Amino acid sequence: MDPSPLLALLLLLLGAA
Repeated sequence: MDPSPLLALLLLLLGAA
């Protein structure tokens, strides 16, 4: 899997935290 979607999910999780 490309790291792009993974980074997006991480950013969303960090923003929600």
